[in-house]
Amino acid sequence: MTPPASPIGKVTLIGLGTRGTALGLALSKPELNLRVVGSDRDAGAAKRALASGAVHHVERNPGRACEGSDLVMLAVPYLDVRFVLEAIAPALKADAVVVETAPLKMPTFEWAAQAMPRDRHLVGAYLVVRHPAPEPPTPLFERALMIVVAPRGSDSTALEFTTRLAPALGASSFFVDPQEFDGLMAGTQDLPVLLSLACYRAVTEVPGWRDARRLAGDTFAEATSLLTSLDPPRAAAELAANRENLARRLGLALEQLEELRRILGGDEPQAAEKLEALLREAVEGRRQWMQARSDPTHDRPERRPETPSLHDSFARMFGLGKEQLDIVRGTKGASTAKKP
Repeated sequence: MTPPASPIGKVTLIGLGTRGTALGLALSKPELNLRVVGSDRDAGAAKRALASGAVHHVERNPGRACEGSDLVMLAVPYLDVRFVLEAIAPALKADAVVVETAPLKMPTFEWAAQAMPRDRHLVGAYLVVRHPAPEPPTPLFERALMIVVAPRGSDSTALEFTTRLAPALGASSFFVDPQEFDGLMAGTQDLPVLLSLACYRAVTEVPGWRDARRLAGDTFAEATSLLTSLDPPRAAAELAANRENLARRLGLALEQLEELRRILGGDEPQAAEKLEALLREAVEGRRQWMQARSDPTHDRPERRPETPSLHDSFARMFGLGKEQLDIVRGTKGASTAKKP
């Protein structure tokens, strides 16, 4: 793919799977005038991303891919984030912004603090794709929700830079603290995996499973379906890394299970009445959530760039655009002397 003439900035994408390629397709749009360089240790994935137009150039070495980049986006699994940060840190230019998209944030900020110089900035992001996910040619992140995750004291320009990515992707954005984010992920992503595991073991780790497996139908298959898409080593590492938050969520789940056991311990009519009330409440609540999930932005105001177009917005953030941003803010050339 031919890179744009005189691009306003360089973006590097590390990880060119489904999401990395979707990020590239959004950022390589001609109106943004960015040079997008991709890197992936899977040569096949890199070749497909290049052929699709998601990147203008492929560089196998992640450090070389990042040289001179204003923005580096990581679309790699959680376990690879630390390795990638250590590999690219020496090549990052001053004030470069690194945006990582893994589903766990507290450890990634700790790794960045160890690997990256202080004038290079890490910002977390997590993209919630609408359900069902759109099919090509509709962009994957159209009407998605980009959660921007950063600790207190993060560089304000890096945060603004990251937030401005959302409209380029077709998404809206909002901010979450890293600790809060990991806690929320423990409940919405990690806990269901452990409950699926517990359900499977509760049924199969008994002598009657040989006969019961002939009777197990769609209900059991659906309840344990999360196990089929797991990479056990990666999943175990992510669960263990978020173990404190997950232990609290398991405690809440145990309270719910104990309540259900108490209900089942009562007489049959009373148990049926209480279970019906709980089921009705859950069914309606889930219906409303699924309806809202089809448009994750429905209850949050979309954050738009302050400038009239995406091109102008990005021009202010890349390269000389940073100097222009200082002018807009009235900070360029301002005295740094302390006021009396």
